[in-house]
Amino acid sequence: MKPHLNFIYIVILAGLAIFAIRIQLMGQMKVVEQALANQSAAVESLRSDIGTITAFLNERTNVRVEISR
Repeated sequence: MKPHLNFIYIVILAGLAIFAIRIQLMGQMKVVEQALANQSAAVESLRSDIGTITAFLNERTNVRVEISR
């Protein structure tokens, strides 16, 4: 009977270890998802800034072309 109890204890401990690892991984996934969301917001902000700078430079270029003519 003893070997069977040892096996059952090992299975229970392995199950608890796997459960603990899953909980840790789920927590890490939430952190990663939040970091990706923050990066996505930063990228959108940079795209907006680049669009503004591009529009400004295009206007300056067009004004210079009109003055040159």
